[in-house]
Amino acid sequence: MMAEETFRGRIGMTVDESEPYWPDEVEAPPESPNIVWFVLDDVGFGQLGCYGGLGGRIRTPHIDRLASGGLQYTRFHATALCAPSRASLLTGHNPHVVGMGNVTELATGFPGYNGHMPRSCGMISEILQQVGYATFALGKWHLTREQDMGNTGRRDSWPLGRGFDRFYGFLGAETQPFAPELVDDNHLIDPPAGADDGYHLTEDLADCAIGLVREAVAEAPERPFFLYFATAACHAPHQAPASWIDEYRGAFDAGWDVCREECLREQLRRGLVPADTKLPGRPPWIVPWDSLTSKERAVFSRMMEAYAGYLSHTDAQIGRVVDALEEMGIADNTIICVVSDNGASAEGGPVGSVSGMRYINEIPEEINDLHEQFDKIGGPHSYGHYPYGWAFAGNTPHRRWKREVHEGGVTEPLVVRWPRGIAARGELRRQYMFVSDLMPTMLDAAGVQAPAEIRGIAQRPLDGISFADTFDNAELPTLREVQYYETFGSRAIWYKGWKAVTYHAVKGLEYDDSMDVDAPFDDDVWELYDIENDIAEANDLATTQPDRLSKMIQRWWVEAGKYQVLPLDNRSHERIASRKGRPRSIRTEYRYHRGVGPIPESKAVNIRRCPHTITADIEIPSDGAQGVLLAHGGRFGGYALVVLERKLTYIYNYLGISETVIQGGALLPGPVQVGCDVVYTPTGAYEVSLTVGGTVEATGTVPHTMPNRLTLSAADGLRCGYDGGTPISELYTLPFTFTGTLKQLSVALHGEPAFNPEADARWAIATQ
Repeated sequence: MMAEETFRGRIGMTVDESEPYWPDEVEAPPESPNIVWFVLDDVGFGQLGCYGGLGGRIRTPHIDRLASGGLQYTRFHATALCAPSRASLLTGHNPHVVGMGNVTELATGFPGYNGHMPRSCGMISEILQQVGYATFALGKWHLTREQDMGNTGRRDSWPLGRGFDRFYGFLGAETQPFAPELVDDNHLIDPPAGADDGYHLTEDLADCAIGLVREAVAEAPERPFFLYFATAACHAPHQAPASWIDEYRGAFDAGWDVCREECLREQLRRGLVPADTKLPGRPPWIVPWDSLTSKERAVFSRMMEAYAGYLSHTDAQIGRVVDALEEMGIADNTIICVVSDNGASAEGGPVGSVSGMRYINEIPEEINDLHEQFDKIGGPHSYGHYPYGWAFAGNTPHRRWKREVHEGGVTEPLVVRWPRGIAARGELRRQYMFVSDLMPTMLDAAGVQAPAEIRGIAQRPLDGISFADTFDNAELPTLREVQYYETFGSRAIWYKGWKAVTYHAVKGLEYDDSMDVDAPFDDDVWELYDIENDIAEANDLATTQPDRLSKMIQRWWVEAGKYQVLPLDNRSHERIASRKGRPRSIRTEYRYHRGVGPIPESKAVNIRRCPHTITADIEIPSDGAQGVLLAHGGRFGGYALVVLERKLTYIYNYLGISETVIQGGALLPGPVQVGCDVVYTPTGAYEVSLTVGGTVEATGTVPHTMPNRLTLSAADGLRCGYDGGTPISELYTLPFTFTGTLKQLSVALHGEPAFNPEADARWAIATQ
């Protein structure tokens, strides 16, 4: 604990005989720069306009303007996953050192992977806060374990527990931009509006950022601020206003092969890559564009249009924030950084997706399904992702993608602008650097020393290395000497311009049947690249330089031991199943009260594949009532017990594919107990009986139910007395609050609820 400051005045019997003492206020040094980080999600090296824009097709004029007024880094690296990169970015440490070797949802009981970030590795927010900075976090967090994300979760790993004064955003890996789950400081809230009202999360975040900065400048203009603006974009689901998507209609009809080639030409023209850069060959599991059917090409082009619209819309919101800084007269002394957390994502699989819930519930999407929903792609009725052919193109000129440690997974764009502190305009920087380097660079630029302790806790020396000297020196040699990488058992090491790398197949994430997920790690085939001259990893030198490769592999093992990377683990689904002590059933009866929610699925009653009874004591007023009694899920799947048209009604939404509605007779005024008895059948169906006052009013069958998970988004968590997020049915409009009296509601389980660790892990993988 931090010791209280000693009183240094004098206390006598009266105030006249006493001398007051005022502790010094913590103030940042005069002229300290403001720091703004825009952190993009799943944006590949070749997707921003100033990095090639998929052959000049994707437009990001506001980020391009920042680049033309500052610096573009071409050799900036992160990890191959979002949470590890963000942990490293904020702490200046290697990800395994802070327990973030993987995403928090797949934490295991080993130091490098436990998802618990130690206080001995303080965040930049904590350091800047204690030297007088105001600190604001907006958007995606994803540094809190799943069990702590709900209303009753521990707040010490939430942003306000890690040095931020204010937070407005979401705690998990992804959210629906049109209907996000939101946290305001330390409590969960519903979005201020819906898609029909023109609401979009990125616009909301930009509004909040501008408002927070304006307040800070108005109240304390001498106080610098740190703004961490982490967008949901461009992680799935790819959702953007229709006008932004429509601007790209036809832009990608040439396909991923042509876009990739044209992107490289644009990068060569801009000098972003060496003049002799060659593209690596196409992996065998990516289908050549010319061999696709016309229906496939149409759907896949539209999915890329949705992504591009999402990215351009995000760029516009970044532009709004930058414009506001300029209008306030503070942009010149503000360091602005734009960075992505990992390479473009291949998590859409071979054909992409319109409903991510189908993947989680093992109901594959076929091209005919996707084509039927063509007009929904990119909108609020689509939970979409593009096929991995577009990730292949988005990481041009690099090999592979997110989740893998070849350059496509770990090479990211980085733009830095600071008019007062960086004289260069529109220049490139080619030094090799890692994501942990950005934090000490900002401290260096701000004139702040990394502290020996934070709040009485001794701090571990930073792993990152400041690259502030590159601001004014393009020829400065790379200061970093070595950097290891590991994701799902795939490994790489960079050492003095050389890179050794191996791909190890991940259980549950194989691309084709030839991949042996059970192969020993010792059997992995390592590749060797002169990465300084072959950034695309096109020329494998493993067979011609075996001695160098052997030494590189040995060096990886040294780094792995140093930074608690071991044990190697290529499990995906099984990581969750391996957790000791996870109960299959916490209790058999749940009680909910009006206004409760949203409750995350991990903490809500689990009715999947389980017989159960919902009972509610209500009172119907003389003029009737309507509204939700209990709802869990949303537009892409879930169930609800509601009073609709004055009748007790059960609604089951099966993955957005079909909807079953079972309705009883009209409810009379007065107090009454209503119920819903559900029997699960071996075929996967539900037999449903609705009761009013103990009498069965209606029965029906739900022919198909979701076996594995109801929601991808916490915004569609369980609610009592109203609904939010997205509606389970278009038969009602949110929030559809119950207008009668809801005295109590309970859910009783009559058996063992479903626990499918593989499905939970698929959800974790899909949302990383």
